[in-house]
Amino acid sequence: MPDTTPPTLIGVFPANGSTVPNQQTSFFLMFDETLGAAPIIKLTLPDGVSPLTPWIDLSGNVASYNPSFWMPGVWTFTVQDGSVRDVDGKVDPGKISSSVSLADGLPNVAPYMVAMQFGPAR
Repeated sequence: MPDTTPPTLIGVFPANGSTVPNQQTSFFLMFDETLGAAPIIKLTLPDGVSPLTPWIDLSGNVASYNPSFWMPGVWTFTVQDGSVRDVDGKVDPGKISSSVSLADGLPNVAPYMVAMQFGPAR
């Protein structure tokens, strides 16, 4: 039987609304199946800078972003509508948005990438 369901977001790290140290943190979106291409994500920085499109790394069902700089405050990630596609081209039409607060007062250093493995991708 062919798969007719589009990919669904099943996890965000760090969690939406959480506060994390402003160093050595990567951002991850996990979906319930393998994606065909990295989703298009707009990033709004704490200083109100217009959204920019960061480089997103894709590994199976996990899309990740590893910032090369840090700025304390709220970082908001919004996935562009229609940019989450599985390997068969089915599109998740839903809007995905997550905000994370980066704590102030810690050294501002370049983070490192954390390898993560989630359950089996379909």
